[in-house]
Amino acid sequence: MPATLEMVDRLRARGVAAAVSGAGPTVIALVTDEADSASVLADAPESWGSWALDVDPRGLVVEV
Repeated sequence: MPATLEMVDRLRARGVAAAVSGAGPTVIALVTDEADSASVLADAPESWGSWALDVDPRGLVVEV
C-alpha cells in the first residue's frame, strides 16, 4: 500500500510518531492535542477517514 507508507514517511519527517497499523490500509499517528490531530488529518488524502481515540493515561486498571 504505497499511499499508506508515504503518509507514514511524511508524518515521521515532521516528528509525528506514526506507523502502519494492521495489514497496511491503516496509519496510526500518536499526537497529544487537537492542533496536532488537525495537522495530521490535513496531511491525509481526502478520501481517507479518521477516528480520534481517547487513551487512558493510567493504562490497564483491574477493579475487583
